[in-house]
Amino acid sequence: MTGIHDAVVIGAGSAGLGVSYFLKQQGRGHQVLERSRIGETWRTQRWDSFRLNSPNIRSTLPGDNFDGPDPLGPARSTNSSPISRATPSGIGCR
Repeated sequence: MTGIHDAVVIGAGSAGLGVSYFLKQQGRGHQVLERSRIGETWRTQRWDSFRLNSPNIRSTLPGDNFDGPDPLGPARSTNSSPISRATPSGIGCR
């Protein structure tokens, strides 16, 4: 995506990907800026023992579907996070 954008999103973590999703839904030209690959901080700068304490269904990104057995159960591992499955498909990310 080149030219003038309606918005620039700083960071391709869960918040940045969510904002990008809704900007795309509204047809807004935007660019996501990330220093490395999508979700880099989430992938590389965390504790191995870190676990989410929220229901699984709250760990999905906008536009994603939860496909696990227990949407209201506690998240078991950060390895199954939506960011670990995120791809740049449809997202202009630099």
